[in-house]
Amino acid sequence: MDRATRGALTLMAVTLSRGRPTASATHLQDRRWLALVCIAMAQLTIALDATVVNIAMPSAQAALGFSDADRQWLVSAYTLALGGLLLVGGRVADSRLGRRRAFSIGLLGFAAASALSGAAINLPMLVAARALQGAFAALLAPTALSLLAVLFIEPHERARAFGVYGAIAASGGAIGLLLGGLLTQYLEWRWCLYINVPLALLAALGARAVLPESVAASGARAKSNGIVLLGLLPLRVVLDRRRAAAYLAALLAVAGMFGAFLFLTYELQVVLTFTPLQAGIAFLPMSAATFVAATLVAPRVLPRTSPRALMLPGFLLAAAGMALLTQIHVDTGYATGILPAEILLGFGVACVMVPVASVATAGVNVRDAGIAAAVLNSSQQIGASLGTALLNGIAAATTAVYILANATRPEALVHGYTTAAAWGALLLLAGAAISLFATEVRNA
Repeated sequence: MDRATRGALTLMAVTLSRGRPTASATHLQDRRWLALVCIAMAQLTIALDATVVNIAMPSAQAALGFSDADRQWLVSAYTLALGGLLLVGGRVADSRLGRRRAFSIGLLGFAAASALSGAAINLPMLVAARALQGAFAALLAPTALSLLAVLFIEPHERARAFGVYGAIAASGGAIGLLLGGLLTQYLEWRWCLYINVPLALLAALGARAVLPESVAASGARAKSNGIVLLGLLPLRVVLDRRRAAAYLAALLAVAGMFGAFLFLTYELQVVLTFTPLQAGIAFLPMSAATFVAATLVAPRVLPRTSPRALMLPGFLLAAAGMALLTQIHVDTGYATGILPAEILLGFGVACVMVPVASVATAGVNVRDAGIAAAVLNSSQQIGASLGTALLNGIAAATTAVYILANATRPEALVHGYTTAAAWGALLLLAGAAISLFATEVRNA
C-alpha cells in the first residue's frame, strides 16, 4: 500500500475513533464517492459497448457494404482484444504506472478508438478500431474495479459501492440495446460508437480531480513464485477455492444473461416484429429489476450474511426466468411470456454479480487488486462469448431441423429459442451449485 493510501486510511481510523468526522475526513469521503461516479461512468462505457453496436449492425453493413460472413467481426474484434488483454491490463494497473494514470490512459484511449470507429470508411478500418477499443477497455476494466476495491474497505460502504458496480455491469447490456435502437433509428449507426467519446472524456476529467494515486508497493514482480500466463497471473489469486468459485459463478451468470439477450432480441424483432427502438424499450424492465436488486436489495443483505445467501437464490431466480422462456409460442405476447422472464433474469443475475465482485477482489494483497479484477472481467468476457456461441448454436441448429420438418419459419425460430432457453437454465443451475463454495475471503 502506498504512502498516500496509508495516510488516508489512518486519517479515517483516527476520525472514527474520536466519533466526530473532521473536515479533512469528510472531504476524503466525499472524494471517494465522487471517484465512484467516475469509476461507474468508465464501467458504463465498457458495458454499453458490449451491445450498443448489435442493433446498429444492419445499418453499418448497408453503409459500408460488407458481407454477412464478415459482420461478426464488429463484435469479435472487440471481445477478442478485450478478453485477450485483460490480464495484461490488470498487471499494468498494479504496476508503478499507478492506477489513476492507468485509468486515465484507458479512458482517453477508449475515447479516441471510439471516435475512430465512428469515422470508419470501410470494414478493415472499423474492425481495427473496434479491436483498439477492446485493447483500451482491457486496461480500463480491471483498473476501475481495483480502484473500487482499494477505495472502499468498510463493509457497508463496500457493499454500496459494489452495488453500483454490479448494477452497471449487469444492466449495461440492456441499456446498450435501448441506446443502440434510439441512436440508429433517430440519428445514424455511427453515433452508437461516438456516444462513448463524451462519456469517457467526462470520466477522465473527473478522475484527474478526485482519484487518489495508487501504485504497487514493490516493483519486484517477476519472481518465479508460481506465476503463469507469461508472468501475468499469480497462482495465489486463483487458487483460493472461494475466489475461484466467484470467478466461475460470474462466467455462468453472464453466459446465461448474454445468451438470453441474443435470442430475445431476435424473438422481439423477427417474431413479434418490434422495431429496433421498441425492442430496446422492451428490455427496460430487465434493467429496472437489475437496478433494484443491485442498489437496494444486495447492498443491504450482503454485509449481514454470506455472499452465497445472495448468489444461490439469485441463480435460482434467473434459472426460473429462463425456464419461463421455454414455454413461449408463436402467439405468445410480450406481457405474458417475455416480461416476467426478463424481471426474474435481471433481478437474479444482479443478486449474483454484486457479491461475486466483492468476493473476487476481497482478501487479495493491494498489489494484486488489479490482476484479481482482471480475472473477474476475463470470466465475464469468456462467459459472454461462450453463452452467446453455445445458445445461438443450439437455437440455429434446432431451427434448421424444424424447417426441414416443414414447420413454418416463425414456429421453427421460436422452437430454437425455447430449446436454447432450456440450456441457458441449465447453465444458471450449474451456477447455483458453484455458488455454494463462494464465501467471503478474509483479509490476510
